[in-house]
Amino acid sequence: MTRHITDKPQPTQTNKRAAVFLKLHRRRLVQAARRRTFEQARTSGNGRLVQYLMIERGRTV
Repeated sequence: MTRHITDKPQPTQTNKRAAVFLKLHRRRLVQAARRRTFEQARTSGNGRLVQYLMIERGRTV
């Protein structure tokens, strides 16, 4: 006998590795979605403000 009775093969860590990979991937997706949301908020709000200011300046000038 070359092995002890309590020696058992270790299971592979593929499930844990996959879970960590998915966690990191989801975190990146959430960060990208937040970044896009803030970028859209900055660019979309500016157009109306410019239009209102043009109207207001046209009335006062």
